[in-house]
Amino acid sequence: MIDVLTVIAPILSAVAGGLIGFLSARAMWRAQERQRLRNVATGFLLEISALEKMLTGYANMLSGPGLFKVDTPIYPPTGLYRTLQREVFSFDPALSQSLFQFYLRVMEAEQLRTMDPRDPRYGIMQEGAGAALRSAVSQLPALRKALAGHAGTAAGLLTPGV
Repeated sequence: MIDVLTVIAPILSAVAGGLIGFLSARAMWRAQERQRLRNVATGFLLEISALEKMLTGYANMLSGPGLFKVDTPIYPPTGLYRTLQREVFSFDPALSQSLFQFYLRVMEAEQLRTMDPRDPRYGIMQEGAGAALRSAVSQLPALRKALAGHAGTAAGLLTPGV
């Protein structure tokens, strides 16, 4: 009986050590994933807060009478969404869909910039871009709240246009 315990004890110790190591590594990985997602949410929260004032202005301008040529980017080529587009789908389905729709609308307006104002479709595109930006701007309060929840910050921490 003592010989069996002498043989089994090191095996059980190795299995227990392996299990503890696995569970520890898994817990650490989960914590890192949660922190990564919080960082991504914070980044998107900062970006949409910084863009809000400009997007509101463009939405009003493009929805008004007359044709306007937008010379400056509505959304920069180095924007966070372009860099972290895949990360949008790491959030829960409702937030992922809202973020995707928001940025899709902003990109739609950005496409207007590449058109020549003399193009016969320009007026229709401007109307569409104005409507898309109005919709995007209307999404901002809910997006800010949802992202703040994922980021672990208070929704009021980042005020519009800051």
